Amino acid sequence: MSSPAYDIAQYLASQGVGVFGGSTAWSINVSREPASPDDCITLYDTGGAGLDTDDRDIDRVSFQVRVRSFDYLSARAMQVAIRDLLLIDPGVAAGGNLYTISQESNIMHIGRDENDRQILTANYLAFVQEVE
Repeated sequence: MSSPAYDIAQYLASQGVGVFGGSTAWSINVSREPASPDDCITLYDTGGAGLDTDDRDIDRVSFQVRVRSFDYLSARAMQVAIRDLLLIDPGVAAGGNLYTISQESNIMHIGRDENDRQILTANYLAFVQEVE
């Protein structure tokens, strides 16, 4: 199985949220938040509960979506847009997997970075199955 953060980042890019690895506003990144652009999205793998003991074809993972912007309302609106794309039925197909996603925490403002940009996060859980 690939990285859930990577798969979901690719999915968000395919949905027009931003450009994966881009250098303009709303770049989408994995595991490392770039110094620029100011408006960016970074996804992190945060663990999860591991393989389901009853069905070893299902992995239980978690990931975080972090959004940064000078404008608080823009950052919040981006988090809401991402949430709406992730919490769909029957799930998100990405990276050869089907992710059935639930929100673990609501959107949280965690402060500002050293350049006074707003930072908001949201945490998600997912059941992952390979798509055949």
